[in-house]
Amino acid sequence: MITNNIEVLFGGQAGDGSLTTGDLIATAFKRMGLELYTYKDFPSRIRGGHTNYVIRAGEHRHYGLADYVDAMVAFDLECVERHIQEIRPHGFVIFDNSTEKLTDAVRRPDVTFYEVPLAKIAKEQLGLELVRNTISMGVLAALVGMDPQIVRTLVTKQ
Repeated sequence: MITNNIEVLFGGQAGDGSLTTGDLIATAFKRMGLELYTYKDFPSRIRGGHTNYVIRAGEHRHYGLADYVDAMVAFDLECVERHIQEIRPHGFVIFDNSTEKLTDAVRRPDVTFYEVPLAKIAKEQLGLELVRNTISMGVLAALVGMDPQIVRTLVTKQ
């Protein structure tokens, strides 16, 4: 995947870290010299309810989102169910399968699914399930070829 023109959707329940993760990845893209257009959709509740954040990053300025996204970081099954049709053919989904499993109903043959136990890794390796969004940033950065030093710097400053 080339990072010079990409659209990424982050989604989960309010409080899962979708918005924070999106902000950090958007900042990383900006520091890589890309132009950004972002869109946040979140409920008025503090915890609970579906939320998502879409980033469109590219070499040229955009004034809106594309019809499809290249990648999705899904912290829950609801995100995949709501947005699977928005994934571009040959795009990919990073799915936290720590507590939920993907169903055949949401799978598409033209989309690659990376089922990663983000919350489990966060709890076992770092002692705090809450930082699963940080782990998702590393997975996304590796898959799209982002500069790891930029991402690392942003995470350590957060």
